[in-house]
Amino acid sequence: TLFRSIGSRRCCRAFSSARPSYNSEKKGLVLGIYEKEDDASILTKAGETFDNTVSGKLSKILATSGPPLKKGKTRVLYGLHRDYASVVAVGLGKKTAGISELEHWNESKENIRTAVSVGSRQIGRA
Repeated sequence: TLFRSIGSRRCCRAFSSARPSYNSEKKGLVLGIYEKEDDASILTKAGETFDNTVSGKLSKILATSGPPLKKGKTRVLYGLHRDYASVVAVGLGKKTAGISELEHWNESKENIRTAVSVGSRQIGRA
């Protein structure tokens, strides 16, 4: 039908008879990873919390799955947690990135905005 129903009531008209291309039941998680000078990675506070939840699996997989993530690069991980179908680790660049005097903006915040964008696109494709 052209109407979606809630209970026994029709609430809104669907403008297309095609099914949506996304799965609203599937959840994903985007976590930031900072670069270190010595080819290692530093998890954000949210990343550390999630890593503790999964008994250190996140940091182990990131350490063994290839080189450390550079700024804007991603790694999609599956099956880490039962609540999240996929976890996307995104490189945030160096933790010491600060305010650019030349461009007058906070580079660390710009790195976070870029990482959220890249990670969200990866969740949509996963």
